[in-house]
Amino acid sequence: MPFYLLDGDAVRIEAVVGTITKSNPLGGTIEEQAKFNEGDRISVTNSGKTVVYKLQSGTWAPENSSEYLKWDKSDLKFVLEYPAGYTTLPADQSTIEKMALADDMYMSWDMPEIPEDRTLSTKLWRQNALVK
Repeated sequence: MPFYLLDGDAVRIEAVVGTITKSNPLGGTIEEQAKFNEGDRISVTNSGKTVVYKLQSGTWAPENSSEYLKWDKSDLKFVLEYPAGYTTLPADQSTIEKMALADDMYMSWDMPEIPEDRTLSTKLWRQNALVK
């Protein structure tokens, strides 16, 4: 069992894609387009600390298992971004893989309280639209 799962204060992540405004170019069906892909990475920021979480076997886990966020009732503001490290819209979107890297999603959320199950469950919203 990964170390962070043994820590009762660890923030667990459940992130899904919000309303589809741009197709996941790697998804062949509507259901696939509404999901993240295995190996996708999101950055999650809280209390001035940013941690990258990676989708592994259907679960978001810290990319570095010894680096994870902990619940702090004095600061419940979270910012999630996909893909992790996204800064500007890539000009080259000539392949499916490069198009996927342009799929900018974001969520900023001030939670009212720490959830009982210690899981941050949220939707990330696309910031770009696919133009053909």
